[in-house]
Amino acid sequence: MTVRPALALASVLLLAACGSGTVDSSGSGGPSDNRAGMTPVRSFASVAGTYWGRNATGPRPMVASEQAIEVHDKGFRIWVGCNVIEVTARVKDRLLVVDSLTTTDLACAPELMAQDEWLADYLTKSPQIDAGGPMLGINWNEGWLGFEKSERAFPGPGPSPSAPSGSAAVDALREFEGMYQSSNLAKAPRPMAPVTVGLSIRGDALILNAGCNTLSGRASIVGGRLVFAEPGLMMTEMGCEAPLMKQDAWLAGLLASKTTTIERVADKLILGWPDGAIEFTRTGDVLLPSGDPDEPVVGTPSS
Repeated sequence: MTVRPALALASVLLLAACGSGTVDSSGSGGPSDNRAGMTPVRSFASVAGTYWGRNATGPRPMVASEQAIEVHDKGFRIWVGCNVIEVTARVKDRLLVVDSLTTTDLACAPELMAQDEWLADYLTKSPQIDAGGPMLGINWNEGWLGFEKSERAFPGPGPSPSAPSGSAAVDALREFEGMYQSSNLAKAPRPMAPVTVGLSIRGDALILNAGCNTLSGRASIVGGRLVFAEPGLMMTEMGCEAPLMKQDAWLAGLLASKTTTIERVADKLILGWPDGAIEFTRTGDVLLPSGDPDEPVVGTPSS
């Protein structure tokens, strides 16, 4: 398999860094099992580096924003959309023990400032720190934060530069934020292979996988239709069965054609086109195969 270099953030959310954990009956405060291939971190020095948010099912509902964490041998600093939380800590018996915690004092949107406050509180509740490959996770019984190692610099305090406030088109897409899987392919514009299509929307990042390659890009809703920001919709370059690869190319062209509508009807999310639609149901446990995006997709559906 040949994969070309990734767009800086197009891989956000391709994989859930953690799976479902079970409650620790010992009362220690941390999860009792590992999460989806992750193992407990024994020292911060072993996972030093900068990581960017890849997935989150936080202990409380997360405000739409990116996330970043920078780990050093004495602890870490973390950012989830507003202030930077600086943590001096150690790992004891698999769990985080905080020695000191400070935050910057920047005024942001009230919901982001509230998120900083509860996250700072939850960091003192002895979460488990897990790692696996380039992934890093902070796990509580009530939820988790997932990150992927990145060359991207850790941000200063303040809102995410990639999701400026006041953008109605981007904010409109955030209304659909979540993870979904296909529930009805019968209405698709053409017959599809019997696979489960995974869809993830976080902020302005949209990611879709139909059993082979992963399609990803930053999008907004303009005139009721999805429009991808430069460099456009990206697709990995993985070798799969020919019918799935052909289906990927067709889906890529369809999504990039600027004819895609998105709406929520009852408990369904629907991606629609003039000649059909794909229905999705929300799920908190969709795992999308990893892979780096290749090149921008031309906005014409393949035949």
